[in-house]
Amino acid sequence: MISRDIILKLPIRIREDNTIDYTDSAFLCGILSLFGSEMDRDKLYNYIHSSNALVRHPLGDANDQTSTHPQDTSRDALVAWSSTKTDNPSVNAARLSYARKWFINKDILLPHVRVYLYKQAQAKVDWYNLWMYPLAYIIVPLDILYTAAIARTQTVKAQHELNQSLCLANSYGKFFLKMLLKLHPTPDENMKDYFCSWRNQSEIYEMYLAWKAKV
Repeated sequence: MISRDIILKLPIRIREDNTIDYTDSAFLCGILSLFGSEMDRDKLYNYIHSSNALVRHPLGDANDQTSTHPQDTSRDALVAWSSTKTDNPSVNAARLSYARKWFINKDILLPHVRVYLYKQAQAKVDWYNLWMYPLAYIIVPLDILYTAAIARTQTVKAQHELNQSLCLANSYGKFFLKMLLKLHPTPDENMKDYFCSWRNQSEIYEMYLAWKAKV
């Protein structure tokens, strides 16, 4: 069963010492949405703070205040949170706002990530950013090839987790998603290690397998 906070029922992580980790909540809500959770897709708007800014969790507690501040949000959280399209205007406005920027705090937003955000916001790329569109379709397959090549030289535990790659590839089309899953040597093992070993959230891994079976 996915752990959730008691107020908004947003996904959270329970640490090994049984304390609550709020900081990955936006990431988890997005990943659960990608893998088919309509409940989480409908909760994405909860992570919008103000001025279209994304937070890791809207509440947190006295021991975990960093989750409530937009300046502590990362690119990884943004990409995962944006994985599923929705008709919610607040969600789409926030995604579009980031699509028009080069950074989310200290993390750079490369052209293929920015075009991804335009796509997920269901908005046309602004005329002054149209140059990014063809470039994005060059970067995406190159990024997949690089990720797969590096993975072949590493153990599963040493590999970078695949969540953001799955989100991006899925948005750009099934061709790229199938390319990622086919060329990567151990996608299932990678996701299992991430969610079952490190995150202790095996339910999400099971959801991933069911989602992947439909690709």
